[in-house]
Amino acid sequence: MKKVFLLLILILQFSVNIVAQKSLIDEKYGFKTIKLGSPTSAFNNLSFSLNEGDLKMYSYLPDDDNLYYVFDKKYDIIYLSFDKTNSLASIMLTKIFTGYESFKDALAYSKSTINKFTSAFGEYDAVDKETFNIGVVWYGNKTSYSVGTMYFGVQKSESVLIINKSQKLGSGF
Repeated sequence: MKKVFLLLILILQFSVNIVAQKSLIDEKYGFKTIKLGSPTSAFNNLSFSLNEGDLKMYSYLPDDDNLYYVFDKKYDIIYLSFDKTNSLASIMLTKIFTGYESFKDALAYSKSTINKFTSAFGEYDAVDKETFNIGVVWYGNKTSYSVGTMYFGVQKSESVLIINKSQKLGSGF
């Protein structure tokens, strides 16, 4: 009986830890001082990059260089995507690698970031093969974090972090 009771306590503790880690994803609701849902007007130094469906993507040159760092890794570019209401829908940080070892280097960079996010959020929820060549995603109720590697040919690869508003499923799904 004591063993069953102890096992139930361990399962409950594990469940509480998972819920706490997942709520941290939603609590962040962005990256550092960049918050999802913010209007375009909240950001200086935006440079239009492209339209992607209903989203407009801008490269962002923040005054705070700390925004280029994810844990101890420095990324090269920050992209912000806004929806048709000019609300921030997505944050993307990229680290560009070039040369014949670019994919290997990008994989190692992504793996380090994945390990840090696993420590913060717990095990990832899914493997993401649609966005990345190799990538993973953590889901909250309002936010998702994706980390992965993209291969652009022998000479270029990128390690990428994407933070999105979670898509709500429509009724009838």
